[in-house]
Amino acid sequence: MTEQARRKPRDAEEAAALRGLGQAVAVIRERRGIERDELAAKCEMTPAELEVIEGGGVDETWGGVRLIAKALGMPFGALMIEAEEFAPGAGGERWRQNTREAEADSVRSDAAEGGGRVGASSGVTEDYERQLWDELNSLLAEVVPGGATEAQAEDAILLAVMGHDSEIHALYEQVRKLARDKAGYLHERLEENNPISRVRRRLYGRWAE
Repeated sequence: MTEQARRKPRDAEEAAALRGLGQAVAVIRERRGIERDELAAKCEMTPAELEVIEGGGVDETWGGVRLIAKALGMPFGALMIEAEEFAPGAGGERWRQNTREAEADSVRSDAAEGGGRVGASSGVTEDYERQLWDELNSLLAEVVPGGATEAQAEDAILLAVMGHDSEIHALYEQVRKLARDKAGYLHERLEENNPISRVRRRLYGRWAE
C-alpha cells in the first residue's frame, strides 16, 4: 500500500464512503467464507493493510479497490454500490442523496411515457415501478431451481442480486434505489415479506431500513 493510499478523508461524505467500502468488503468476504489473509494475498497487500481498509481507515487507490472486487468475484461497480449502501451517518446519506438525484434525472424521461402516479422524490411513475418489479420477479424465477426449498430459493436470489447475474444485479439495484422513495410502489413491496425483501435484509441487516 503506498503513502498515497493512506490519505485521510477530506470531509464527512468521503469518510462515510471509506467506512461503507470497508464494511462492504468485510461483510462480502465473510459471507463468501474467505479469510482475511487469503483475500489480502490475492489483492497484493498484507492482512494488516486489508484490516485497515475494512475498518474504513484509509482511502485505497482505485487500482487496489479493483483488485479487491476481482478477488471477491464481483464487478467493481457492484462493490461500489454495496459500499454506498453501507456508508453510515449524514455523510452516507449525502452520498445516497446525490445518487438519487442523478438517477432521477436519468430515468425521468423513460418513466414519463408510462403515465400514472409519479413518486414524490424519485420522479418516476407507479406504472414504471410496477414494470420493474414484475420484470425483476420474472428474471429471478428463472434462476431458482425447480423444487427448491424456500432457503434454497433465497440463496439463489442472493447470488443473482450480488452480481453473479449481471442483468438481475443491475435491475435489482435500480429497484432498490427507487425504493428509497417512501411514497412509492417499490418501497411498499420491499416492506412486505417476500423473497426479495428477505434477501435484502440478509444483505444489509439494519441498513436495509
